[in-house]
Amino acid sequence: MLLDLLKDDSDEEKRCLGLTLLDATAEDFGEEVCSNYLIFEIVSLQEDPLYRVRKDTCKNLINICKVVNAEVFLGVILPVFKKLCTDHIWGVRR
Repeated sequence: MLLDLLKDDSDEEKRCLGLTLLDATAEDFGEEVCSNYLIFEIVSLQEDPLYRVRKDTCKNLINICKVVNAEVFLGVILPVFKKLCTDHIWGVRR
């Protein structure tokens, strides 16, 4: 169900809800599921055409960062976070 929400290209609200749920349940899913499945949805959502979804992606990384190992954090999540931090430069949304 969570993956369906995150992948719903037709509904911005569902993607944002999926991100919130992912952050809230990352610990329950555990390292293996987060590292092998859910992390790829975050990577995909960093390129979402809607600014709100990209912003929510950045905001909802906290708990998944606590669950994954250092290699996944440094190699996947940190680059996503750095990219999203520069998403709204000079007041211009892409």
